[in-house]
Amino acid sequence: MVGGVVWGTRIDPARIQIRNVPLPNSNHHYFDILLNDGAAEGTRKSGELEYPVFNELAVWKSSSYSTFQSALAMTDSEAERQLIQLAPKATSGSRTGPLSA
Repeated sequence: MVGGVVWGTRIDPARIQIRNVPLPNSNHHYFDILLNDGAAEGTRKSGELEYPVFNELAVWKSSSYSTFQSALAMTDSEAERQLIQLAPKATSGSRTGPLSA
């Protein structure tokens, strides 16, 4: 993945399963399994915890998920709040909020 960071769970020293929803232009999907060389190339913080960053070598296994991006204009703040609460509970991966590359 060029120029982006995905968050995942290490399966073993050489494989990571994506656990966030990558942007559509990344050509990656929620739950893809990526190969890496096992050498940490820095860190990223999430809250107070720091996590190692690994370079991707290849996609080992593509997931069955598709990645879509949409822009919604919500005129009702209660409907927006409900959508944000329901999205993570859906059977697919989801990300709410502003998207940036």
